[in-house]
Parts: sequence; C-alpha cells; structure tokens
Amino acid sequence: MTEIILPETVEEIGTHAFYNALELTNLELPLGLLRIKDYAFYNADLTDLTTIPNGLTEIGKWAFAYNDKITLINLPDSVRYIGYSAYNGDGYINRIVIPFVGSYHPNYEPEGITYSEKYFGYIFGRDQYDHSVANTQFVKHNGTKIKYINELGNEVDEETFYIPQAISKLTISEHNFDRDNIIETITAGQFSGITRIDHIVIPYGLVRIEEGAFSGTSGLDYVDIPETVMYLERAVFEDINDTFYILIYYDYQWEQADDSLNKKVSIKDWIRPNDTNWFRTASYDQAGKVIEGSVDQTTAWYTKYVCYYDATSNIYRYEYNFQTNEWTIVGYYEDALTKYVKEHRSVNSGNFILPIPGARGNDKPVTTIVSEAFLSYFNKYPTGIYSIQGISVAGAIRTIGKDAVYGIYEDKPLLVYISNLPSG
Repeated sequence: MTEIILPETVEEIGTHAFYNALELTNLELPLGLLRIKDYAFYNADLTDLTTIPNGLTEIGKWAFAYNDKITLINLPDSVRYIGYSAYNGDGYINRIVIPFVGSYHPNYEPEGITYSEKYFGYIFGRDQYDHSVANTQFVKHNGTKIKYINELGNEVDEETFYIPQAISKLTISEHNFDRDNIIETITAGQFSGITRIDHIVIPYGLVRIEEGAFSGTSGLDYVDIPETVMYLERAVFEDINDTFYILIYYDYQWEQADDSLNKKVSIKDWIRPNDTNWFRTASYDQAGKVIEGSVDQTTAWYTKYVCYYDATSNIYRYEYNFQTNEWTIVGYYEDALTKYVKEHRSVNSGNFILPIPGARGNDKPVTTIVSEAFLSYFNKYPTGIYSIQGISVAGAIRTIGKDAVYGIYEDKPLLVYISNLPSG
C-alpha cells in the first residue's frame, strides 16, 4: 500500500492508525480532518506533507516521526497543538511554516505549561536520529540561566533537542490576520541555542520579544523586526555570528503622535525609540512596565549588532541571497499594505502608486519580484480605499516574475513606472 485517499467525512486519524506502514509514500488527507493522534504515521515512508487541510487542530506525539523523506513542514493556521517529537527522526526537513512555536498555540495553552513545551526543539524531541544535530535550549532572567521543572518533572536549567541538520528557514505564519490567533509574543529562550536556521520570518502583528529569545542562534544571518513590535527585552539577540544584522522600521509620525489620537507615542520609554540609537535595555517590573528612570527614551532597545532602518512601513516580504548580496520581494503583509495604501491615498487625491524600493539593509539592491507576488492583493482590492492604481519600480529591479503585479484598477490595466534604468 503506497497511497491512501481518505473520505472527506473522516475527522480523526487514531493512535497507531498507520504505524509502521513502511510502504506508505503518498497521503491525501480529507478536508474535514480535525485531529491526527499519537503515532498515527510513525515510521511510514511519507514524502509529501504540503496538503494538510486548514481546519486541522491537533497533531499528536510522534505522529509523523521517522518519515525521513519529508523535507517540508507546512502547517495550516488552524493547528492549536503539536505533540512532543511529532517530527523526530525526520532528518531531511529543510523548511518549516508553522502557526506558532512549541507544542501549544499561546492562545490555547493549558495551565501549567512548562518552558520545555515552548521551545522550538520540542516537536523534534530529545532522541538522536540520523541527520540531526544537538541544540541546547535555555531560559534566562536578568542575564542568568534559570532552573525550572520540565514536563517530565525534572529540575533543569537547559535541555538538548535534536533538530534536522538541513533546516535553514522558518516562517511563523500570520493567521490571515485573525485577531484571535495572531502570535503577539516570542517567549524567553524560545529559539535559544538553535544553530542551524539562518532565516526566521517573524509575523506581522508580533508585539513583544522576551529576554534571550534568540540567544545563541549562531547560524542566523539577519532578522526583520516588524513595525508592530513595541517591546524588546534584554539580550534578545546575543552570541550570534559577527555578520548578523537587524532590519527595523522607523515611522517619522511616531515623533508627532499624540495619546489623544490613540497612536503609539515614540517618546514613551517602554516602546520603540524615536531614533536609530539602540544601545541598551530598560528594567521591567512584574507588570511588564519599565521602572522609571531605568532607561533614556532614545536607548530603549538593546543590541550590539548592526541595525539598518527603513523609513517606511514594512509592506513587503523579502528574502536575501547571500551569494549575490541581493534582495527578492516574495510577497507582502496584507495588514501593513492596506494601512499604507489607505493613509497615502488620502494625501495623493485618491490615487496611489505603490513604490518598490531600490535597496535596503546597507544599500543592498532589491533586484527581483517573484511571480504572483502581489496578484492576490490586486484581485482582492480592484477598487475602493485599498486599491492600487499602479507601481513604481526602481532601476535596480532586473526581474519581475509572471503576474507579479498583474491586476485591474477601475477597469483599467495597472500602470508601471520604471525609474533610473541602467544603461543598455
């Protein structure tokens, strides 16, 4: 038996349902599936898990363990729970798209959840397997590792999990802006000690990153901090490679913002600084408020690493090519783009031309827009306050993929403006 097609009425795949199904390579899951229980596909031979239906809420312990041909984890936003070692033994996984980090979605956590269950490594487990690498995770408070009781009842100050050595990219999905499911916090130590990942996509809507969240993520090349992040605790980024850098977003309106307008005011000492001088952290009380006098408002965020800032909203999703030192636009953040379009349309007499930047991050050029990068946006908002009349492309762009900016504005084709064309 190499393939299974389950009827659409199936809501649960039970414990050990396809345990040791060594010839099972292809799996088509029903759209109505809600739960995959413990060991359901343990030691099968699955090759493709990209079509897990949106609506699935639970993946049990060891559910997909020892399916060593799987290369991608792509979980829908509906998932609320991923059991311990669900992907143990899957040593060839190289890319992950998940709605949260750890075992439980933070909005659905049971009481008494341990630090262990919040670690990135938890779903890969503590057992060593082929093509895995040991990663030691920990939690710090005021710069010192703390002891805690893990889910096994043991007192520890660090734990080792085995992660697929091929993993390079992790995306935390945005939940399509379902406000009940947006991830607002990356907790203390959540990615600590993870050495293999070089690119982590942080979701738009995130508000806080806790102490040491990325401590020791030595393989990380850079990170984009969404403009929605307002709290960055001490030593979030430490013990990373010397070339690591941070991309941040700066809005000049923060300086003019007023509490009466219900805007985030940059001069408050517990939120973003009002310039690019990020040097040290504030001290927080138990309620999460900054202790008065502990920090100057212009030095509210600590990092020793280089920060590059963009004086616009973070509209675009980027990927960076370290071989060519170039950026590619692979998509957009819908919440940020609709906000940006609406605000700028009122300034420009109802018309809006979307600007595509020519460079970012120490003037590295933006050279490519992938196929269908904005297609879904143009199809969703052909008219109205969020619609776009055209785009303006900087001369650094060399490639615009098929249907990347295809769309209609009020029954007319989109306009494309190209500036600073290179000679030849």
